[in-house]
Amino acid sequence: MKIIDLLNKIANGEEVPEIIKYNNFIYKYNKDICDYDGDDLYLFDNTDKLNEEVEIIEEDKKIEKIKDILHIDDLIPPVDENMYKIWQQTIKNHNKINEIIDYLMENKQ
Repeated sequence: MKIIDLLNKIANGEEVPEIIKYNNFIYKYNKDICDYDGDDLYLFDNTDKLNEEVEIIEEDKKIEKIKDILHIDDLIPPVDENMYKIWQQTIKNHNKINEIIDYLMENKQ
């Protein structure tokens, strides 16, 4: 996407990418000033670069928890002892992964 395209989107009230990369600097969109701010640099300060390309940085995506809840009761007999242990560990892993996802989402900056 070109810098001029970003300006046009802002002028038309359209949604713009929150984070971009230009000239090896990362810029975040600041709605208050309608400009991209990056370490005391502003993207729209210089009109000589309107046709230059910027790289859109993907925004963080929500991490989804494992949906299928496993229970010991889901085992179909006959089950040997090894299979039972594997199933127990699978359930523990499943629950731990969901705990980690909860933690990451709560502590996300």
